[in-house]
Amino acid sequence: MNESRHYETSDQTRLCYEVSGPDNAPPILLCDGVGCNGYLWKYILRDFSDQYRFIHPYYRGHGPSEIPADRSHLSVPTLAEDLVGILEAEGVDGVVLMGHSMGVQVCLELIGGTTTPVHGLIALCGSYGHPLETFRDTRVLHYVVPVMHQLFQHYGNAFRPFWRGALRTPLAWYMATLTEVNPALARKDDFVPYLEHMSDMDPEVFWGMVKCAGGHSGESYLKEIDFPVLVIAGDQDGFTPCWLSSKMAAEISGSELILVDGGSHIAPLEQPALVNNHIGQFLASVTWQ
Repeated sequence: MNESRHYETSDQTRLCYEVSGPDNAPPILLCDGVGCNGYLWKYILRDFSDQYRFIHPYYRGHGPSEIPADRSHLSVPTLAEDLVGILEAEGVDGVVLMGHSMGVQVCLELIGGTTTPVHGLIALCGSYGHPLETFRDTRVLHYVVPVMHQLFQHYGNAFRPFWRGALRTPLAWYMATLTEVNPALARKDDFVPYLEHMSDMDPEVFWGMVKCAGGHSGESYLKEIDFPVLVIAGDQDGFTPCWLSSKMAAEISGSELILVDGGSHIAPLEQPALVNNHIGQFLASVTWQ
């Protein structure tokens, strides 16, 4: 079963989310990175949707979900609040969280704000916060992102056609192989849906969310976690350097860290058999009651 559903937030923003898997199966909440539309979960859903019930929300301004009338309501805490509401609407009484990139920040924020029991966390190629400070072990995005956000905030209508066109050219894939993916392992067909979704997004929303994620940290929640945690990191990840994933894992008592050899920021798509083997073992060990 794969069904699209809707949820209206506290500020009347209409969100879309998808539910797949058996109705009575243990639930897993999938939390995307910024600008993502679920493309990263392709092989995870393929291998596990007959055993688990996956809930995949589209964040505000992503995919078919609405952009909030007040764009100041685009923040990591607000996204987490939305997901708490979706879990309640679905009647979930216990969940495993799975986050990729910024989705790890959303998961940590959700942990601090939900009364729904969390039975486990799988953190994929993401960390607790301040990603603009660690991109390729530089602070270049710390300076670039606010400029890009202001550019599209004030001149979005003029630059939007360029944004859309650039992301739909072969150059976009080439740039991705230089910054985000390992071209020796990644399949172009797996990554193109991300570029296409980004091209359809409002660029002000995209850069605004990147800016908000850059200013957010969920580090304070790490030492409070008392459930199993699996951290999976690519050792060639430039967006979330593996040393940062290692640091996060070290701060979570009893967590397990897996380093994917040659893995980039999309390691679950590059080496799905390896990654899914570790995910399967972790999920099988979770106590769901």
